[in-house]
Amino acid sequence: TCTAFDVYPIVPGQPEQKVTLNPTIAGWNSFDIDLTQYTIPLTNIMQMKFVATPSGTKVFLDNIYFWKPDTTPNITGFNVPSKLIGAAPFALVAPSSNSSGAFTYTSSNTSVATIIGNIVTIVGAGSTTITANQAAAAPYIAGSTSATLLVSYPGPTSGPNAPTVDASRVISLFSNSYSNVANIDWFPNWGQLTHVTNTTVGGNDIKKYSTMNYQGVQFASPINATAMTHLHLDIWTPNCTAFDVYLVNQTIAEQKVTLTPTLSGWNSFDIPLYQYSNINLASIGQLKFVSEPSGVAELYLDNIYFSKPVAALSSAICEIGRAHV
Repeated sequence: TCTAFDVYPIVPGQPEQKVTLNPTIAGWNSFDIDLTQYTIPLTNIMQMKFVATPSGTKVFLDNIYFWKPDTTPNITGFNVPSKLIGAAPFALVAPSSNSSGAFTYTSSNTSVATIIGNIVTIVGAGSTTITANQAAAAPYIAGSTSATLLVSYPGPTSGPNAPTVDASRVISLFSNSYSNVANIDWFPNWGQLTHVTNTTVGGNDIKKYSTMNYQGVQFASPINATAMTHLHLDIWTPNCTAFDVYLVNQTIAEQKVTLTPTLSGWNSFDIPLYQYSNINLASIGQLKFVSEPSGVAELYLDNIYFSKPVAALSSAICEIGRAHV
């Protein structure tokens, strides 16, 4: 039944001042009172006073608050494409924004890329954060958004040789030649700098590791490799000088074997599992890779699997011996 509702913010030592609202009856009314309607200073509001007309009427109130419009610009759509070493300088495309403020750009790692105006020049391999900074323009304050620029070396033009080990003697983690163990997480969040992407070379699936320092591989359930004799990996890299391959037990016991790949060509490694003398091969929960130089190494991996070719070779020798006798 209230037809007029007076709202007073009360400041000590200042005359009372009201704004009158006229609600519709028997329905919720939502009011946003512009504070410029109050000429009293609003730095020390100690009380509120409400007066209803007619007097004695019933009023229900909710959601009583002071607020201000969002003056942060809404900046969207900022992307920086990945580049290869030797790429020509390129222009950044400004993001979209509801503010008219001008954009300037910075690179967090000038050993990877430098910026003059909106022109990016590639300097070296690695990653850098490109930040688009927008100047304030009323009613909006200054704002920014960022994107990661990855700069990598030209990769391999062909894949590694296809594995020849029979599938019955393999526990495959990643290979087009075999059925792989299901639900492997190739990018668990361990705080690494490494970027992992899936790519193809000559129609063959490859794991690409960029700006690598280390990287984990998490199995959905522990792998029992006690019947296996080797861990196989194919590696192609333009700049990795040492590559540590760790087996990790569920108890977080870990042990590494260090590989030294040749550069810019496929390397095929078969690591004897006896070199992991501290690892319980019946319960392998994770792999971990660590590269040198840290943070800038780039690698392509394929055909990662456990195998037992030695057992197969022994059987073949026995068969040859029986045939000879």
